Amino acid sequence: MLAIGMLSGWMLNDTYSYYSIQLPLTSDGGFTTLTAPHDIIKGNQIDFYNDRVVINKQGITGAVFLDTQSMIPAFGKDATGLDIKPKDSNDIAIGDVIVYKPDWNKDLLIPHRVIAISSNDDGSKIFHVKGDNSQAIERITFDQIEYLQVGVIY
Repeated sequence: MLAIGMLSGWMLNDTYSYYSIQLPLTSDGGFTTLTAPHDIIKGNQIDFYNDRVVINKQGITGAVFLDTQSMIPAFGKDATGLDIKPKDSNDIAIGDVIVYKPDWNKDLLIPHRVIAISSNDDGSKIFHVKGDNSQAIERITFDQIEYLQVGVIY
């Protein structure tokens, strides 16, 4: 019985350690639920061949990520993000990863996940974004958003 209790404690501790790294903790000690991005590229827009994959969507660009650790485990250093320019704020949903220019450094592009959407008094949308591996939440407007991430190549 003692062995079973010790084994259970070890397994629970190991599981908790795994999840505390994978999912950010909330201020009350609970886990933040991450929402997956919405389906931007449909299955019928992807063709698979023996020697290549073709995505039939106009305007896709690529960017290599730096080692900031903010989006671990979704992606990290040297992964390649596939991005498109959103047409308007309705193209962006909770769970999407967007690439934006923060107010504090207009020369920087940051990929973070949209965790909430609210609006200003004038009705314009405010996107609440954060890194999957970060507790800091930033509020940004649509004019700060450069790209909407549609995929990652590891």
